[in-house]
Amino acid sequence: RIAGRLADKYRGLELTKSALDPGERGAKLAELYLERGFKLLDEEYADIPNIERAIRELQNQ
Repeated sequence: RIAGRLADKYRGLELTKSALDPGERGAKLAELYLERGFKLLDEEYADIPNIERAIRELQNQ
């Protein structure tokens, strides 16, 4: 419910889906989505490409 209220740029639905995925992979993805969201909020844009890369790597496993 809360994730649905976030702007799309925060990827709340992906965060929720990852958090509900049992196992270490889901937990790590959720952590990365949270980190990404906070970086966006704090306007620390230079850090986002590395987080995006880590998300893609986990998704491709």
